[in-house]
Amino acid sequence: MVSLIPIVIGTKLYLENQHQNSNKEQLQEKLQSVLVEIEHKLSKKETLSIDSKDYLSYLLTKFSYVFFSDINIYDINGSLLASSRPEIFNYGLIGEKIHPKAYLSFSKSNKTEIIQKESIGKLTFLSAYSPFKNEQGNVIAYLNLPYFAKEGKIRKEISTLIIALINFYVLLSLIGIGTALIVSNKITQPLRILQNKFSRIGMGLTNEEIHWENDDEFGALVSEYNRMLKELEKNALKLAKAERESAWREMAKQVAHEIKNPLTPMKLSIQHLEKAYHDKAPDWEERLKKFSKTLIGQIETLSSIAEEFSHFAKMPKANNQTIDIGETISETVNLFKNTFSSNVGIKFKQESDQFFVFADKDQLTRVLNNLLTNSLHSIENNNNGEITVDLFSKESTIVVSISDNGKGISESDKGKIFSPNFTTKNSGMGLGLTMVKNMINLSGGDVWFDSELGEGSCFYFSLPKLTQQ
Repeated sequence: MVSLIPIVIGTKLYLENQHQNSNKEQLQEKLQSVLVEIEHKLSKKETLSIDSKDYLSYLLTKFSYVFFSDINIYDINGSLLASSRPEIFNYGLIGEKIHPKAYLSFSKSNKTEIIQKESIGKLTFLSAYSPFKNEQGNVIAYLNLPYFAKEGKIRKEISTLIIALINFYVLLSLIGIGTALIVSNKITQPLRILQNKFSRIGMGLTNEEIHWENDDEFGALVSEYNRMLKELEKNALKLAKAERESAWREMAKQVAHEIKNPLTPMKLSIQHLEKAYHDKAPDWEERLKKFSKTLIGQIETLSSIAEEFSHFAKMPKANNQTIDIGETISETVNLFKNTFSSNVGIKFKQESDQFFVFADKDQLTRVLNNLLTNSLHSIENNNNGEITVDLFSKESTIVVSISDNGKGISESDKGKIFSPNFTTKNSGMGLGLTMVKNMINLSGGDVWFDSELGEGSCFYFSLPKLTQQ
């Protein structure tokens, strides 16, 4: 398309130049033919004057019909003697003097012929001049042939040719674009296949190999891709095995650490009780009661540890059903209000009367218990402690926020909040928030938080909203 512009301009200039040269050649031939005829009729005259105007006009009119051209004759002083079309001069369109440039060319340069451009208003035309000599070789007049070429016709021809050229180029461009699309589509088809396969590669997914029968450059690329898939599968298995082993090692360490804590006071209590028995201590019965109470408490701690690790290791299958989440939150908040109403203010705000979700009510209650308990631990002994629970909708989800004015979370701890075994409390195994995240994710929701150290924290969780009960 870019090449079309110089081609059109060049074609236009070439045609105009050819047309101009053709006109000059035709005009030159007519000038010579008219000159021969004039010489045949007037070569014996010594001079030409205004007295022979009628005869000259007759001859010029006669020759103009033969040669299809206007003819003018000027005397040696450049004044008009006769014309085949005198009305042009009578109306004042052209002066009755020869063109100065032509007169100077003959009088000073002794030229035998001149063809130049002249104009009448905005009309431009070619005009040919030649001196007329008698038998003695003396110049007795100047012959002039103005040539009014059909400029409109040549412009129409040029326009027609340019339009045809443009149409041809447009057609050629469309054919080229279509061919390029077909060829590029054929060339890039294997690459699109490879791109599609690459987009589906993922750990834990079934990655399909590409079957390519042609032995070409793309075939070599496919072979590398298939080899990479096999390597990826092997590495994924190794990584999964390593992750499981690492998780079990960490779990074993955590279990051992948590069990060791209650075993130590149990061992010391038994040793003290055994010593008191051998020493026949007078308060034996009182010590036995105290030991029994301590032992029962530590056993309950061990039972709690075992139960929490059991819940974490194997999440119970969710019994999802349509529930009013506002009612569940209200029940849980009322329970905490009755228990901690003396030093902590707990508020519950609900945007609408009813919000329905599809989830396990027991798991949802455990999520709320864990988050409210964490807020209470964050507030600790703050007499102005406040916990606010908000329930509202956001687009296609139900969002629950639990905010407090506790001590907040440091920047170094924010990235580990949902990690197993991490806790900011003096007691506990750090599995609560991990289980919260797992339960909400299994219900199709998400969990996140905002916190500022010393200002408090706000935990959010979202669940898909049901449009009707």
